[in-house]
Amino acid sequence: MTELSPLLMSFPRPALDLWEPTPISALLDDVLNSDTDNNILLLFVTYDAQNSDFEIRSPSHGDSFSTDPLLKGILLRGVIEVPSRATSPMPANNVNVGIGLSQLSWTNPEPNEVGGIITCDVYLGTNEPNLVRPGYNLNTLVTGTSAESVAIPAGTIQRNTTYYWIVDVHDTTRGKTQGFVWTFNTNNNPPQVTVGGTQYLWLNNAGDPASASAILSGSATDDGYPTPFTLLWEQVSGPATVTIDPSNVAQTTVVLPATGDYQFRLTANDTDLQGTGLTQIYVRANPCLAAQVKPGYTVIPGDFNNDCVVDMTDFADIAKNWLECNSLAPCE
Repeated sequence: MTELSPLLMSFPRPALDLWEPTPISALLDDVLNSDTDNNILLLFVTYDAQNSDFEIRSPSHGDSFSTDPLLKGILLRGVIEVPSRATSPMPANNVNVGIGLSQLSWTNPEPNEVGGIITCDVYLGTNEPNLVRPGYNLNTLVTGTSAESVAIPAGTIQRNTTYYWIVDVHDTTRGKTQGFVWTFNTNNNPPQVTVGGTQYLWLNNAGDPASASAILSGSATDDGYPTPFTLLWEQVSGPATVTIDPSNVAQTTVVLPATGDYQFRLTANDTDLQGTGLTQIYVRANPCLAAQVKPGYTVIPGDFNNDCVVDMTDFADIAKNWLECNSLAPCE
């Protein structure tokens, strides 16, 4: 409700089965001719809850009205000015953009008369514009241009800043029309990336004696600016080249064709900033060797040959050396 305008008008409800136009309202005209990106929301409030049904019409809806006798009708009436200002700003008004923004663009109005010429002055800055001062306390990007775009000098756009820009229109027959105040922000944060933990795998873990299979998994969060982020998995290192397909999803399966140490990177890119995460995968010839790479691995007591299992082989090693002693420690 706080974003709605003050009351624009009030008027009696039309009688049954009658269509009546709204009264003339300068306040409504101001709204209709403001910079709304061609979208206007009107809130109608009625004080007769039992008999409040009515239809609202505008000239764009044609002349066919409901014949339902229980409906009243309101024909919305307003004065639409001939466009004299620049419209359709890019970037759009009050959006968040990246610091790589290099151009401002807009759409010029048609000349007031045939043969008229439209030129524009464009101002940009971080100060809130003073509309009664020449240049509005902003920097002048260009004057007298007949184009509908202007380049932003390199290094102008800084991070975490609000920018204001105005396009004044000069018509050779109508004169100068002060432009709307448009804004954009560079309050962009990099995507935050999380990847799965380190993996310890072995050949034949998925049924192929010549390779190991692994799942790369990750996730990312972002503020949505300036565009939704995209994901990309890439191989950073490893003893063999790994095919990643698909590579633009949060989770994907890869085949590792040789033993060794692999590293993969997940990147989230919002076209302005990137966030990355790294994950490590160790591949060994068998599960025991893979387990021995893992930090904190402890040999099982009695596993004398260090093959990750205590069996008769370990007993045979004991028996083979039974009662032998070191030459420096005489047997008793």
